[in-house]
Amino acid sequence: MKRIWVEDRAVSPVLGIILILAIVVGGIGIFQQFYVPVWLKDAEGEHYMSLLDDFEKFHEKVIEAINYGESAIIV
Repeated sequence: MKRIWVEDRAVSPVLGIILILAIVVGGIGIFQQFYVPVWLKDAEGEHYMSLLDDFEKFHEKVIEAINYGESAIIV
């Protein structure tokens, strides 16, 4: 029986491309496993600190509005 679409010359380049893709996908997986969570944790920490600062400023503005009798709408 005759085999259709089979060439021995194409085996090496196809295997090379598959191996390169496997290395790239593995590298991306390792990168996501170890580096992305660290970056996300840092971003969450910065966000938490900015929220803390905003709430401290809000508290100061409320106290200032109470002391000077200003409307809360201006705050």
